[in-house]
Amino acid sequence: MNKETIKKYLSTHLQPIDFIADYHQKTLPISILFYKVVKSFPKEKIGSMKGAFKHIHKAKFNHLSFFLNEEDITEIVKNQNNLRPKNGQYIEFLTLSLLNSCFSNPESLKFPNFQEDISEGWDFSIKQHKFDITSNPNKITRKDIYKIYIPEHQILDKQGLVLPDICIKLAKIIDEQNISLDHEKVDFCNLIINKIRNRYIENYSHRFEPIMPSSEILIKKETSSNILVPNFNDEELETSVVSLKTREVSLDDVILLDKIKQLSPSEKSSLCGLLDSFISKKL
Repeated sequence: MNKETIKKYLSTHLQPIDFIADYHQKTLPISILFYKVVKSFPKEKIGSMKGAFKHIHKAKFNHLSFFLNEEDITEIVKNQNNLRPKNGQYIEFLTLSLLNSCFSNPESLKFPNFQEDISEGWDFSIKQHKFDITSNPNKITRKDIYKIYIPEHQILDKQGLVLPDICIKLAKIIDEQNISLDHEKVDFCNLIINKIRNRYIENYSHRFEPIMPSSEILIKKETSSNILVPNFNDEELETSVVSLKTREVSLDDVILLDKIKQLSPSEKSSLCGLLDSFISKKL
């Protein structure tokens, strides 16, 4: 892989950090807030933030000095300073950082190198099992890679600020994959990130706006007359078109859906009967 490809990759890649180590080094606020929340900072503060970011992140590339010279590293940090990652990329960074900070058996945790990340599409592996973190529920991964779906609306607000207790929420999703975390460390990470988040809100009068989750709605359409389906065994086949439409749902919808999920099978059956009866009467 040539140097320019690696520089481009590093310019947009967020290397996982150790929340606890960064906190003790007093660099955690820059690491977890700068990328997504700098747009909310007062303009007079942005210059000092960028200066601190440059100083902190330049040191993170020292281990690549055998391959990249000083000018290359300066260019990469400058690009990182100016390029804003997408929410999905930032959620991936937060999740990998929590693993890096709290995984109970760090010897078996591996992050991909440049080539593996670019060509194979996985984010971390444990004992040869590869995992891909995504905020896209429809993403298709390779059959030998396990997908971990993390809903965007559970982690960030519209301004990109982490939500309260993100470490607890992320840990719960990771636990569901039978990946063991040190929960004392998870609780400590959660405490320090909440502390930084609350201080940011107080200092800069941050206004919380939730990201509304999207839901998929199944819609059946009548087959158009110009759609031709070949006969099978001289029989005309019955056809229909089914499509998925995605729309935003309100917070009330989410709460209602959660209540429905908690119903017993008999209650759900009764609800379906009532809905069918209601729809029949409307028709």
